[in-house]
Amino acid sequence: VDDDDDDCDGKSVGSADTDSDLDDSGSDSTVYRDAGEICLLAWEQGQPPTAEGMDAYGYSFEDLSEEDQRESRLKAIGDYNEHNAWEEGGLTNEAMRALQKRDKNVVALRSKWVDKAKCIDGIIAGKSRLTPKGYEDHLRNSDDNQAPTIDGMTLRALEIMGLREGWVGYSMDFSQAFFQTSKLLTRPIYVEIPDEFVVDGIKWKKLTKAVPGTNQAPRAWYDSISVWLLGEGFIKSRLDPALFYYPASPDSESDCLWSGYVPLHVDDAKGRGTAEFLEWFRGRVDKNFGGDWKIGEFSILENEKPTDFCGKQNMDVTGADGKTVGMRINQTKYVEKKLVHTDVHLAGDELLSSFRTSLGTSMWATVNSQFQEAYSVALGAQKTSKLTLDDAVQMNKAITRIKDDPLTMHIPVLEKRFPIKIVGICDAGMSDQSTWEGGQEGRIVGLGE
Repeated sequence: VDDDDDDCDGKSVGSADTDSDLDDSGSDSTVYRDAGEICLLAWEQGQPPTAEGMDAYGYSFEDLSEEDQRESRLKAIGDYNEHNAWEEGGLTNEAMRALQKRDKNVVALRSKWVDKAKCIDGIIAGKSRLTPKGYEDHLRNSDDNQAPTIDGMTLRALEIMGLREGWVGYSMDFSQAFFQTSKLLTRPIYVEIPDEFVVDGIKWKKLTKAVPGTNQAPRAWYDSISVWLLGEGFIKSRLDPALFYYPASPDSESDCLWSGYVPLHVDDAKGRGTAEFLEWFRGRVDKNFGGDWKIGEFSILENEKPTDFCGKQNMDVTGADGKTVGMRINQTKYVEKKLVHTDVHLAGDELLSSFRTSLGTSMWATVNSQFQEAYSVALGAQKTSKLTLDDAVQMNKAITRIKDDPLTMHIPVLEKRFPIKIVGICDAGMSDQSTWEGGQEGRIVGLGE
C-alpha cells in the first residue's frame, strides 16, 4: 500500500531523491518528469485534471515520454547488475533449449514489465521493475516459500501495550528489499531478457537471488532480515513469527520485560519503543543498512500525523493536556484507492481476471477487520473455479458495503494500574455454517502475548 499522500500541484521542484514503494518488494528505478508538464498537456487535450486525478495514484506510465519510459526500464535492468542478482554472460534461445533438454531441473521464466508513474512532491516519477513470471516455475512446490507477516490482531494487542507504556511510535521500510537478500538460490532459474535489451543474442540470464516475482523471494527476504534482527539481540515471538522483541535493560524502572518491538510486514515495519531503544535501533539500522543494504526511511512518528501500515492509516491522538490519549485506526484511504468492483460487462477469462482483482483487494481489506464482510469475501473465493455473473454481482455488493462503512477504530491509553495479559482471541461460533458466526466456529482469530 502506498505511503504517500503527496498531491501534485503542478510545481516543478526538480529531481527528488525518494523511496521506492512500487510494491512491498519493488525496485527503486525512478525517472522524474515535471507534473506541470503533464497537467498542461491534459488541458491542451481538453481533459483538465480533476482533484481525484491529481493525487499520487492519478497518473499512468504512458504519461511519460518514450525516452523517460526507456530510461526507467533501463534502470530496472541495472538493479540486477547492482545487486549481483544474476550471473555474468547468459544464454541464447538455442542454448537454453539445449540446456533444458539435458537438465529437467532448469527453470526458464518469461518476464514482464511492471511499470508505474506516481506524483511525488510535484514530480511525475516513472518506476519500472523487470519481473519474472514465478507461476511458470514447475518446481515451485519443492521450496519453502511461506513468508510470515504480522497478524492484525497481534499488532493491535501490541499497540495497546505500547500506548500503555507511553512508548513512541516509529515506521521504517527497506528499499529494494528482495534484491538485498543474503540467501542464494539453490536451483538453476533463468529469467528472460526483453527484446529491447538483448545484446549479442543473450536472451536468458541465470539468477543468483530470489528477485521480485520469484516464488522464493518473500521467504528469502524474511530469512535474511530475521537473521539480522536475531543477531542484533532481538527475540522472535513464540506466537507470531513476524514479531521481534528487544529485551529491557536490567536497570529499567518499568515492569515491562522488553523495551521495543519490530513487527514485520514484508519490507515494512511499524512499532513502538522507549526513547533509548529508538535511538539505539536507528543507529544500528543506519550503520548496517547504509552500507551493503539500503533502507528507504526510518521515521519517528508524530501525534496527529497519519502513517500507513498493513492497509490502514494509524495516528496517535493528542488530548487537551497535550498528552497522547490513544490511537486512531482508519481504513478509508485503502478502500477508496485500492478496492475495485468487478466489471460485470466482461465475460469469460476477462470477467474472471476482474473478479480476482476484486477478490484480492477485498480479502486484504477484511483480514483481521471488517468481520461482517469477511464471510462474504471468503465465500467469493470459492467461486473462482466456476464463476457466474451472480457471483460477481454478490462480490460487488460486498465491496460496496465495505466502501460505505470502512473500518474506523479508536484505541485508548489504558492506565498502568490495570494489568494486561492477552493470551488469545477466539470466536466459539455457532452451529449454523451458513452465517459468518458459524463459519468462524472453532477458529482462533488472533494471538497476542
